[in-house]
Amino acid sequence: MIDINLQNVTIKNKENLKRTWQTQSGHVKNYTAAMHHSELGGDPEFLNLWKMHFSEFSGKVLEIGAGTGFLARNILEKNKNIDYTILDIERHFPYIQETLSAFEDVEYVKSSEYEKIFDENWDLLVTTNCLSETPRYYYTDILNNLNTKACFIVDYSGDPNDPHFDKTIWDWVQGFGKHEVSMNLEVAGARKIGGIPVYIGREE
Repeated sequence: MIDINLQNVTIKNKENLKRTWQTQSGHVKNYTAAMHHSELGGDPEFLNLWKMHFSEFSGKVLEIGAGTGFLARNILEKNKNIDYTILDIERHFPYIQETLSAFEDVEYVKSSEYEKIFDENWDLLVTTNCLSETPRYYYTDILNNLNTKACFIVDYSGDPNDPHFDKTIWDWVQGFGKHEVSMNLEVAGARKIGGIPVYIGREE
């Protein structure tokens, strides 16, 4: 019999969610970074980090766990020639689509059908405080099979039942020709835990 605490990282389910996310309901803004910045709809530090690392980016983006769509909207507004796809829980789509109502060409992939992303070649993976909140089998399968030229990952590795998350992400990011990790204190909640890692990877 598996320990109930390990169910968050080991038990497979249709939507590929940890137990904590299976019980969430209502508007996604109530349990994402948006709840700390309700007037903006998301964390402005994500925008600062984006501007620092990818202000001139153009290409094919995959965002995993888009929250309210806050970062996606800002990327689509500020960067040119962006082809955007979002991988998320299907019940979040209406909230994200509301935020991105001005952008008709955004594609959506259900978390229950995540393997579809392996059929594409991506220029950039974007994910903020998401992968650590998914089961271990899910994020490792994604990292092992995703074909991307670059990554922009902000993640606080908040699950004590999954102590291998940080090393898994860092080992994967080191596969890029250029890579770096820094600790950010400005993302919501970061100061309480001594900073949140920001992982940047690029081809040479």
